[in-house]
Amino acid sequence: MLQTLLNPNPSDSIQDQVDLVTMNKPSPLIKIGMIFACLGVVTTTIFLHLQFAGVVSFPWYAIWVPIMAISIPCFFHPIGKHFMKEIRIIHKYRDITISRTKRYFYRGLVIAPFLWFSIFIAAIVIRHYRGEAFQYFHIFFPCQLLSLEFLVLAHLDPTLPRSTRHSFKTCSALLLIFSSFIFIRFQLNDPNSFHWVFVFLPLYIGEVSLLADAFCRFYSKTEDKECDSRVFKYAVLPLIAKLILIFSSCVFLVFLTLYLEYHYISLNDLFAPLYVLEFFIILFLIKMSFSRRRVTPESIN
Repeated sequence: MLQTLLNPNPSDSIQDQVDLVTMNKPSPLIKIGMIFACLGVVTTTIFLHLQFAGVVSFPWYAIWVPIMAISIPCFFHPIGKHFMKEIRIIHKYRDITISRTKRYFYRGLVIAPFLWFSIFIAAIVIRHYRGEAFQYFHIFFPCQLLSLEFLVLAHLDPTLPRSTRHSFKTCSALLLIFSSFIFIRFQLNDPNSFHWVFVFLPLYIGEVSLLADAFCRFYSKTEDKECDSRVFKYAVLPLIAKLILIFSSCVFLVFLTLYLEYHYISLNDLFAPLYVLEFFIILFLIKMSFSRRRVTPESIN
């Protein structure tokens, strides 16, 4: 990603691009780290389920330990090393006149999401212990910074297809609106006057945006080509994977809205689609980790 953010020289030969991508492909450490990071998220989800159901009574900091101690380090350390390696490769193979300030700026873009997310989780834990003494503003401010971070990254990465870039930018903006809606609801004297259906409306719109992007990507891979079995396979499998993830997340959002607004469903029903979503994410990550895709000039263009 960063090699495109740093304005690569378009006059380089195709062979140089192949060598660059081959040398800079994600290492096994990143793939394994992403799997363990997702396992940390699953563990925290199970702890939250048991805590809200009254089965266990863990300290709140213990509930979030799997994310803080497993997920964030497993994401941050290998991905940080990967992007630092990218910067060195860019310096060697691309524009060596890139200023040091610009390189530090993009390093900050890589590190910042982990920082804001860590502060967000820490703020939630502090809120549980300090109560009203710790205001909601301190919780949602890092969440809004995280949304702006994703918006900037989507805007600066020209390698993304146009539909995907617009979808990511839309979802980042909607996430910013969603966090603002939650903050506003908690600040109202009568929170019930601002229904949860309207609070979650930006996330529903984001799901529609992701769904549209999935079909656009499928169409772009199959149009103006001889759609043989191999081309169709590589086009339809990512579409099915995205549809499963989007459908699971949509069901979870609907169940969460019904639970918070009307208490129609139980906690077990609420967490069921979330478990399905996390299971398929881990399954897809394992599939990606053990699949070997050959780097060709056609895969770069």
